[in-house]
Amino acid sequence: MTTVFIRDDDVGERSEALCAVVRLLLAEELPVNYQAIPARLTAEAAAFMRDRQHEHPDLISVNQHGYCHEQVIGGKHRWSEFAGGRSYADQHEAIARGRERLRDRLGDTFDASIFTPPQHRYDAATLRALADLGFETMSASVHTSFAAACVYRVGRWFGMTSVASRGISYHGGVNPVSGLREISVAIDVDFDRDAAGRRREKTADRLIEEFRRARSHHEIVGIMLHHETYENPRRLAPLGDFLRRLKLEPDLRFATIGEIAATISG
Repeated sequence: MTTVFIRDDDVGERSEALCAVVRLLLAEELPVNYQAIPARLTAEAAAFMRDRQHEHPDLISVNQHGYCHEQVIGGKHRWSEFAGGRSYADQHEAIARGRERLRDRLGDTFDASIFTPPQHRYDAATLRALADLGFETMSASVHTSFAAACVYRVGRWFGMTSVASRGISYHGGVNPVSGLREISVAIDVDFDRDAAGRRREKTADRLIEEFRRARSHHEIVGIMLHHETYENPRRLAPLGDFLRRLKLEPDLRFATIGEIAATISG
Protein backbone atom coordinates (compact mmCIF):
# COMPACT_ATOMS: atom_id res chain seq x y z
CA MET A 1 0.00 0.00 0.00
CA THR A 2 1.30 3.45 -0.95
CA THR A 3 0.18 6.53 0.98
CA VAL A 4 -0.03 9.72 -1.08
CA PHE A 5 -0.22 13.30 0.12
CA ILE A 6 -0.60 16.50 -1.89
CA ARG A 7 1.03 19.80 -0.95
CA ASP A 8 0.20 23.15 -2.56
CA ASP A 9 2.83 25.80 -1.80
CA ASP A 10 2.92 29.60 -1.64
CA VAL A 11 -0.57 30.59 -0.51
CA GLY A 12 -0.52 34.38 -0.31
CA GLU A 13 -3.13 36.30 -2.28
CA ARG A 14 -6.68 35.25 -3.11
CA SER A 15 -5.97 34.85 -6.81
CA GLU A 16 -8.04 33.22 -9.53
CA ALA A 17 -5.38 30.53 -9.76
CA LEU A 18 -5.68 29.70 -6.05
CA CYS A 19 -9.47 29.51 -6.24
CA ALA A 20 -9.39 27.36 -9.37
CA VAL A 21 -6.88 24.86 -7.96
CA VAL A 22 -8.73 24.59 -4.64
CA ARG A 23 -12.01 24.00 -6.49
CA LEU A 24 -10.42 21.30 -8.66
CA LEU A 25 -8.90 19.44 -5.71
CA LEU A 26 -12.16 19.64 -3.75
CA ALA A 27 -14.10 18.34 -6.76
CA GLU A 28 -11.72 15.36 -6.87
CA GLU A 29 -12.25 14.92 -3.10
CA LEU A 30 -8.52 14.89 -2.42
CA PRO A 31 -7.03 16.02 0.91
CA VAL A 32 -4.41 18.75 0.51
CA ASN A 33 -1.92 20.56 2.74
CA TYR A 34 -1.79 24.22 1.72
CA GLN A 35 1.41 26.02 2.71
CA ALA A 36 0.84 29.69 3.56
CA ILE A 37 3.55 32.37 3.50
CA PRO A 38 2.81 34.50 6.59
CA ALA A 39 4.15 37.82 5.28
CA ARG A 40 2.20 37.46 2.03
CA LEU A 41 -1.08 36.00 3.27
CA THR A 42 -3.82 38.56 2.69
CA ALA A 43 -6.99 38.86 4.72
CA GLU A 44 -9.00 37.88 1.62
CA ALA A 45 -6.99 34.72 1.02
CA ALA A 46 -7.16 33.80 4.72
CA ALA A 47 -10.96 34.20 4.67
CA PHE A 48 -11.20 32.07 1.54
CA MET A 49 -9.13 29.28 3.09
CA ARG A 50 -11.05 29.47 6.38
CA ASP A 51 -14.38 29.16 4.59
CA ARG A 52 -13.28 26.24 2.43
CA GLN A 53 -11.73 24.43 5.40
CA HIS A 54 -14.89 24.81 7.49
CA GLU A 55 -16.91 23.40 4.58
CA HIS A 56 -14.45 20.54 3.96
CA PRO A 57 -12.53 19.93 7.20
CA ASP A 58 -11.17 16.57 6.04
CA LEU A 59 -9.81 17.90 2.75
CA ILE A 60 -8.02 21.14 3.68
CA SER A 61 -5.16 21.74 6.08
CA VAL A 62 -3.19 25.01 6.16
CA ASN A 63 0.40 25.07 7.42
CA GLN A 64 3.35 27.44 7.65
CA HIS A 65 5.72 28.05 4.74
CA GLY A 66 8.57 30.12 6.17
CA TYR A 67 7.89 33.77 6.91
CA CYS A 68 8.56 35.79 3.73
CA HIS A 69 10.06 33.16 1.34
CA GLU A 70 13.17 35.19 0.50
CA GLN A 71 16.51 36.36 1.83
CA VAL A 72 19.69 38.09 0.71
CA ILE A 73 22.97 36.13 0.83
CA GLY A 74 26.20 37.85 -0.15
CA GLY A 75 24.27 40.71 -1.69
CA LYS A 76 22.22 38.37 -3.89
CA HIS A 77 18.49 37.80 -3.63
CA ARG A 78 17.43 34.20 -2.96
CA TRP A 79 13.96 32.67 -2.93
CA SER A 80 15.02 30.42 -0.08
CA GLU A 81 14.72 31.83 3.44
CA PHE A 82 16.65 29.69 5.88
CA ALA A 83 20.15 28.23 6.02
CA GLY A 84 22.77 30.29 4.18
CA GLY A 85 24.38 31.45 7.41
CA ARG A 86 21.36 32.86 9.27
CA SER A 87 21.73 32.59 13.02
CA TYR A 88 19.52 30.47 15.24
CA ALA A 89 18.09 33.58 16.91
CA ASP A 90 17.24 35.17 13.56
CA GLN A 91 15.55 32.04 12.22
CA HIS A 92 13.69 31.45 15.49
CA GLU A 93 12.33 35.01 15.50
CA ALA A 94 11.15 34.85 11.87
CA ILE A 95 9.43 31.49 12.28
CA ALA A 96 7.75 32.54 15.55
CA ARG A 97 6.54 35.81 14.03
CA GLY A 98 5.14 33.96 11.03
CA ARG A 99 3.31 31.45 13.18
CA GLU A 100 1.61 34.20 15.18
CA ARG A 101 0.53 35.97 12.01
CA LEU A 102 -1.02 32.78 10.64
CA ARG A 103 -2.79 32.12 13.94
CA ASP A 104 -4.23 35.63 13.86
CA ARG A 105 -5.45 35.38 10.25
CA LEU A 106 -6.48 31.72 10.05
CA GLY A 107 -7.65 30.84 13.54
CA ASP A 108 -8.41 27.14 13.98
CA THR A 109 -7.94 26.57 10.24
CA PHE A 110 -4.19 26.78 10.85
CA ASP A 111 -2.34 23.60 11.82
CA ALA A 112 0.75 24.90 13.59
CA SER A 113 2.38 21.49 13.96
CA ILE A 114 3.71 21.35 10.37
CA PHE A 115 6.37 23.53 8.72
CA THR A 116 7.69 23.68 5.15
CA PRO A 117 10.97 25.56 4.58
CA PRO A 118 10.96 27.63 1.36
CA GLN A 119 12.80 25.89 -1.48
CA HIS A 120 13.38 23.04 0.99
CA ARG A 121 16.53 24.78 2.29
CA TYR A 122 17.36 24.49 5.99
CA ASP A 123 20.21 23.76 8.37
CA ALA A 124 20.72 22.57 11.94
CA ALA A 125 19.70 25.99 13.31
CA THR A 126 16.39 25.81 11.40
CA LEU A 127 15.61 22.39 12.82
CA ARG A 128 16.55 23.49 16.34
CA ALA A 129 14.31 26.56 16.07
CA LEU A 130 11.39 24.46 14.83
CA ALA A 131 11.78 21.95 17.65
CA ASP A 132 12.10 24.70 20.28
CA LEU A 133 8.93 26.36 18.96
CA GLY A 134 6.97 23.13 19.27
CA PHE A 135 6.63 22.10 15.64
CA GLU A 136 6.30 18.35 15.24
CA THR A 137 6.66 17.71 11.50
CA MET A 138 8.68 19.17 8.65
CA SER A 139 7.90 18.71 4.98
CA ALA A 140 10.75 19.27 2.55
CA SER A 141 11.86 17.21 -0.47
CA VAL A 142 13.20 13.72 -0.97
CA HIS A 143 14.88 12.57 -4.18
CA THR A 144 14.78 9.05 -5.58
CA SER A 145 17.95 8.98 -7.67
CA PHE A 146 20.76 6.56 -6.84
CA ALA A 147 23.11 9.47 -6.11
CA ALA A 148 20.63 11.06 -3.69
CA ALA A 149 20.07 7.74 -1.93
CA CYS A 150 23.83 7.40 -1.41
CA VAL A 151 24.12 10.94 0.01
CA TYR A 152 21.21 10.31 2.37
CA ARG A 153 22.69 7.03 3.52
CA VAL A 154 26.07 8.57 4.32
CA GLY A 155 24.47 11.62 5.93
CA ARG A 156 22.25 9.49 8.14
CA TRP A 157 25.20 7.33 9.13
CA PHE A 158 27.03 10.40 10.43
CA GLY A 159 23.88 11.96 11.92
CA MET A 160 24.03 14.98 9.60
CA THR A 161 21.10 17.33 8.98
CA SER A 162 22.25 19.01 5.77
CA VAL A 163 25.07 19.41 3.27
CA ALA A 164 25.56 22.86 1.67
CA SER A 165 22.04 23.88 2.79
CA ARG A 166 20.60 20.75 1.15
CA GLY A 167 18.84 18.63 3.70
CA ILE A 168 19.66 15.03 4.48
CA SER A 169 16.22 13.52 4.17
CA TYR A 170 14.72 11.42 6.94
CA HIS A 171 11.49 11.07 4.94
CA GLY A 172 8.98 8.76 6.58
CA GLY A 173 10.88 8.82 9.85
CA VAL A 174 12.23 11.05 12.60
CA ASN A 175 15.23 13.33 12.35
CA PRO A 176 17.49 12.12 15.19
CA VAL A 177 18.92 15.59 15.86
CA SER A 178 15.70 17.61 16.08
CA GLY A 179 13.13 14.90 16.87
CA LEU A 180 10.96 16.24 14.04
CA ARG A 181 9.04 13.84 11.86
CA GLU A 182 9.77 14.35 8.17
CA ILE A 183 7.19 13.82 5.45
CA SER A 184 8.56 15.19 2.20
CA VAL A 185 7.55 15.52 -1.45
CA ALA A 186 9.08 13.41 -4.22
CA ILE A 187 7.22 14.80 -7.25
CA ASP A 188 7.01 18.36 -8.55
CA VAL A 189 3.87 18.45 -10.68
CA ASP A 190 4.35 21.81 -12.31
CA PHE A 191 7.45 21.77 -14.48
CA ASP A 192 10.11 19.66 -16.12
CA ARG A 193 13.31 20.76 -17.87
CA ASP A 194 14.43 19.87 -21.38
CA ALA A 195 17.98 18.99 -22.45
CA ALA A 196 18.87 22.69 -22.67
CA GLY A 197 17.62 23.37 -19.13
CA ARG A 198 14.47 25.20 -20.27
CA ARG A 199 11.31 24.76 -18.21
CA ARG A 200 8.48 22.84 -19.83
CA GLU A 201 5.15 21.57 -18.63
CA LYS A 202 4.88 17.97 -17.50
CA THR A 203 2.34 15.70 -19.14
CA ALA A 204 0.02 13.38 -17.25
CA ASP A 205 1.92 10.43 -18.77
CA ARG A 206 5.20 11.77 -17.41
CA LEU A 207 3.73 12.37 -13.97
CA ILE A 208 2.26 8.88 -13.72
CA GLU A 209 5.68 7.51 -14.70
CA GLU A 210 7.32 9.60 -11.98
CA PHE A 211 4.76 8.47 -9.43
CA ARG A 212 5.32 4.79 -10.21
CA ARG A 213 9.07 5.26 -9.90
CA ALA A 214 8.68 7.11 -6.60
CA ARG A 215 6.40 4.49 -5.09
CA SER A 216 8.97 1.81 -5.93
CA HIS A 217 11.32 3.62 -3.51
CA HIS A 218 8.94 5.00 -0.87
CA GLU A 219 5.82 3.85 0.97
CA ILE A 220 4.83 7.54 1.32
CA VAL A 221 4.85 9.63 -1.86
CA GLY A 222 4.38 13.39 -1.68
CA ILE A 223 3.18 15.44 -4.64
CA MET A 224 3.93 19.18 -4.75
CA LEU A 225 2.26 21.85 -6.84
CA HIS A 226 2.22 25.65 -6.93
CA HIS A 227 -1.24 26.97 -7.71
CA GLU A 228 0.08 30.20 -9.25
CA THR A 229 1.50 28.23 -12.19
CA TYR A 230 -2.14 27.55 -13.14
CA GLU A 231 -2.99 31.18 -13.81
CA ASN A 232 -3.86 30.07 -17.35
CA PRO A 233 -7.01 27.91 -17.01
CA ARG A 234 -5.78 25.77 -19.90
CA ARG A 235 -3.24 24.18 -17.60
CA LEU A 236 -5.90 22.85 -15.23
CA ALA A 237 -6.97 20.16 -17.71
CA PRO A 238 -3.70 18.14 -17.63
CA LEU A 239 -3.51 18.54 -13.86
CA GLY A 240 -7.03 17.17 -13.50
CA ASP A 241 -6.18 14.33 -15.89
CA PHE A 242 -3.17 13.37 -13.81
CA LEU A 243 -5.13 13.44 -10.55
CA ARG A 244 -7.93 11.29 -11.94
CA ARG A 245 -5.45 8.77 -13.34
CA LEU A 246 -3.58 8.76 -10.04
CA LYS A 247 -6.76 7.82 -8.19
CA LEU A 248 -7.01 4.71 -10.39
CA GLU A 249 -3.59 3.40 -9.38
CA PRO A 250 -3.84 0.16 -7.33
CA ASP A 251 -3.12 -0.18 -3.60
CA LEU A 252 -3.12 3.53 -2.88
CA ARG A 253 -4.61 5.79 -0.24
CA PHE A 254 -4.62 9.59 0.15
CA ALA A 255 -3.97 11.32 3.46
CA THR A 256 -2.86 14.66 4.88
CA ILE A 257 0.62 15.22 6.26
CA GLY A 258 -0.86 15.37 9.76
CA GLU A 259 -2.61 12.01 9.35
CA ILE A 260 0.61 10.41 8.14
CA ALA A 261 2.65 11.99 10.93
CA ALA A 262 0.32 10.46 13.50
CA THR A 263 1.42 7.00 12.32
CA ILE A 264 5.15 7.68 12.78
CA SER A 265 6.44 7.00 16.26
CA GLY A 266 8.93 9.47 17.71
